[in-house]
Amino acid sequence: MSKYADNLAEAIIDIDNNDKAKAERLIIKATGETEIRFSWWTQGGTHFQHAPLDMSEDNWLCLFEAAFENKVFSDEFIKGLKKMIQKYNNHF
Repeated sequence: MSKYADNLAEAIIDIDNNDKAKAERLIIKATGETEIRFSWWTQGGTHFQHAPLDMSEDNWLCLFEAAFENKVFSDEFIKGLKKMIQKYNNHF
């Protein structure tokens, strides 16, 4: 995948203007750490953008759904996310 990391799993959705949004589960070669990267790709998903991934909440939900389906997130992360949602559920 790249010089610094190997891709363990990824989710890709189409967003505006033939762009793509990605969620990737990476293992960092130098440390062995597992990380999650969210990224924005233009020109049909071929050019990585060194800029923030700004998109609508609907697109974020689609990307998270694809990430769950493609096992981008660990079981531990999902458990933590569930706890956080339950904790703040009364605030919404």
